[in-house]
Amino acid sequence: MKKAILLISMIIQMNLWGLGGYGTLSGDAKNVADAIKENLSLNEEDTYQIFDRYLKGYLNTKNWHYNGYRNSTIAGNKIEKSENKMYFMNFVTDDRFINLTLIKYAKEKQIYIQAVETLPRSSSIVIDKYNTLKNDQT
Repeated sequence: MKKAILLISMIIQMNLWGLGGYGTLSGDAKNVADAIKENLSLNEEDTYQIFDRYLKGYLNTKNWHYNGYRNSTIAGNKIEKSENKMYFMNFVTDDRFINLTLIKYAKEKQIYIQAVETLPRSSSIVIDKYNTLKNDQT
């Protein structure tokens, strides 16, 4: 009896783990994931992990678009034919710019991920903050 309960609970857990994943992506999110998968030569599981862990949080806004640059974009360079793959993505959202760098090192079987966010703001915000801090004597 205990074995049957254990087996049933394992099957239920496996089904719960199956929810989500690469197959659930659609629309623009799927296009971004497909570009990552294709340009870095990744499998679906690794692609989804990158998208879910490092990119999805930046795209939680209604309006965004992106451009991508890969090895072959830099034609005439040694990078074009490198076994290491790179993919640079520039995202523009409602309130920020995100530059995402993905480099897949073939021999090391690792992917380097770097995200840089730029938050456009007016200079008056910075000047006001500077004056506030400058006048604070504590």
